[in-house]
Amino acid sequence: MFYVSVNGESVWVIVATSQYGNMYLKTESGGEQPNNLLSLPECS
Repeated sequence: MFYVSVNGESVWVIVATSQYGNMYLKTESGGEQPNNLLSLPECS
């Protein structure tokens, strides 16, 4: 299990499946668009 901290709140990272059968990562509170992951700073 993995989680990220977004704006001081920890949220779980899950594997979701799109309507076309493609798997992708998102956060539980991310809704359809995984904006929580996109808002994280870039790793180097």
